[in-house]
Amino acid sequence: MKQQAVLTQTLFLVSLVFFFSRCQKLLDHRSGEDSGTISRSLLPCQINQFRFSYNDGWSTTNDTMVFTYNIAGNPVSGVRQLVGTGSPDLLFRYNASNGLTDLIGSYSSAPITDSSVVEVWHKYGYNGSGNITIDTTYFFPTVVGGQPTVGSFGSIVFYNYSYDSLSRIITSQASFSPPVSYTYNSAGNLTGPSYDTLTNFHQTNKVWKFLDRNYSINNPLPATYTYNLSKYPTHIVEPSGSFGSFLNSGESSITFTEAHIVYSCN
Repeated sequence: MKQQAVLTQTLFLVSLVFFFSRCQKLLDHRSGEDSGTISRSLLPCQINQFRFSYNDGWSTTNDTMVFTYNIAGNPVSGVRQLVGTGSPDLLFRYNASNGLTDLIGSYSSAPITDSSVVEVWHKYGYNGSGNITIDTTYFFPTVVGGQPTVGSFGSIVFYNYSYDSLSRIITSQASFSPPVSYTYNSAGNLTGPSYDTLTNFHQTNKVWKFLDRNYSINNPLPATYTYNLSKYPTHIVEPSGSFGSFLNSGESSITFTEAHIVYSCN
């Protein structure tokens, strides 16, 4: 009987170790493979709609981008309500490891063909650690064989990125330009502004963090926020004279003085 009791106790302890090991792996997975932190929420959310307004003091522009995702949870398209120069639809392509390989800003969300009108096309290259280090950006390219070329009216810019030990961008350098540096405080936020204590919407996907060079855990102040139950902002109002940004990809970035974010949360 004593041996059976010892065996039962041992099995119980092994089960506890297995349980908490699985829980820790779940937390690490929820945090995203490139964040280096554990998410404050065990209910991951994805951005379905980003509705935004920009008021420059003279007029107000209102627009919406709707996102779809693949089975891996990465965005595959962003479709605007108002498509035009500087505001194309977005298409995302990935490799077999779910790494972003192409970001295409097109005036149609339909599949890209040689007759497509493309405003901007990013092609990404990786280092051995799985981080994007090279961004070859074509502006107004000619599409040949389903791939971008400079063509008659296009141009090309190269960007290089370097990272810290938590896979956060610390320098970004465009062709013939001085590097831009990014530093982070002990709370995991970009240095400079003060922050709230809840979760930045960029934390919902590694693609958003990369595109905006924004790996901050929290939301910058003095903007005001309304939050959902998963602690992500659903309504953002920038202070007078200031603005927020999202999807800083070439000429297709979203600039807003007020934004409303609709999520789907598991």
